[in-house]
Amino acid sequence: MIADPARDQILRSIRQNLAKSAPGAVAHAPSNHPLPEPRVPSPEPPDLVERFTTQLEAVGAQWTLVRGEAEAARALRRILADAGARRVAGSDAALVARVLPAGLMGGGEGLSREELFACDAGVTTAQWGIAETGTLVLESAREQHRLLSLVPPIHVALLSTRCICASLGDAL
Repeated sequence: MIADPARDQILRSIRQNLAKSAPGAVAHAPSNHPLPEPRVPSPEPPDLVERFTTQLEAVGAQWTLVRGEAEAARALRRILADAGARRVAGSDAALVARVLPAGLMGGGEGLSREELFACDAGVTTAQWGIAETGTLVLESAREQHRLLSLVPPIHVALLSTRCICASLGDAL
């Protein structure tokens, strides 16, 4: 393998910043050891949810806390109606299929470029929320057509409060 000083510098910087944001965390795992299994998220304390939502608001995002899929479906209908969204594309996530109102366009993975750009809103899930910054983490391997979070003018992300982490280091 050829040494790449730029790559090494970037990785060193990432390790240092992760170590700062996650006190007590291991910043570097030796390459001859397998990576640890991903942790199963546990319910986060309300103050972490509050911190996350405060940071979301700071960047201009709106949020709604719901309890269960039925309430999520009602909230999603209200959000889309209030925004005047008539053409909505949903990702292939099972949760999105269950809560996206009938009659709105679903199945974002089958849309042409023109259809996608004509959508008023895109609905996806988010795998993690970072309380420190109000950031949503969307893993591209989890759902098809992540462009639904970028192209339509409105993006609605469904996120479980169990998946809210204090920092990026915790999510990684």
